[in-house]
Amino acid sequence: MSLLQPVLSPATIGDRIEDFLDRFTAAWNGGDVAGFASLFIEDATYVTWQGQWLRGREEIARMRSCLLRAHGADAPLRIRHLSVRALGPAVRLVVAAGGNGEVQTFTLILQGGVWVCAAVQNTAIGLPSA
Repeated sequence: MSLLQPVLSPATIGDRIEDFLDRFTAAWNGGDVAGFASLFIEDATYVTWQGQWLRGREEIARMRSCLLRAHGADAPLRIRHLSVRALGPAVRLVVAAGGNGEVQTFTLILQGGVWVCAAVQNTAIGLPSA
């Protein structure tokens, strides 16, 4: 049996992945540092679009707080998921696109019926050369 399962459509998984992405976006855009950090497991990892590797919920919260102090809410986040792949009964690999020219890859785990993030990588998409 393959570790990777077929890609699931949003209809197959219901709206729970979308709920996570909605909470992620709302906390980011609303400047809710504690709410944003609560979306991650305690030892989560986050690779920012600049390549900074954050380890743990506290570092993730500090990063978001620093961005808010430096830039305010000038860069609203918009996310839509592109694909979802089951890696196990309670683990999903989610690839999402942002409206600011980036792709996020989330590893989500189901805890108590709620999707939370174990890891995320945010990558800026380069424009093709003309």
